[in-house]
Amino acid sequence: MTREPAEIINEYLMQMAENLPLFRRFTPATAPLKDLTPQELHTIAMIGKMGSPTMSELARRGRVTLGTMTVMVNKLVRKGYAKRRRQASDRRVVRVSLTPGGRKIDRLHEQFHRDLVDRIMAMLTEKEQRQVARIIQKIATSLD
Repeated sequence: MTREPAEIINEYLMQMAENLPLFRRFTPATAPLKDLTPQELHTIAMIGKMGSPTMSELARRGRVTLGTMTVMVNKLVRKGYAKRRRQASDRRVVRVSLTPGGRKIDRLHEQFHRDLVDRIMAMLTEKEQRQVARIIQKIATSLD
């Protein structure tokens, strides 16, 4: 008897999520990532993509409260990966940006994702690659 497709999808999504932290042992170059949680890495990636967002913009993009994002940014500032600065024209507005160390982590994280996607794509035909891309796009759209 075959398992329900939903069960299979759930099982494999859980397996992929559990195995993603394995990137921490891929190469010596990824050693700096060991002191960061996945949430911190993704916050660094958001800051990197957004440039110098305000705390509110960052919280909205991360789909968390301003308080939750403040705690996360505090951790990144303490670890030396991010910095805050008040906007000169309105001191109430706080912008966040990456330090040189944060930019290095962002590049390592991006490279990890490129390598992971390359590994996945290498085992698929071009047709399968297009199918997977369409399916993942549908899944991501349904989660919005």
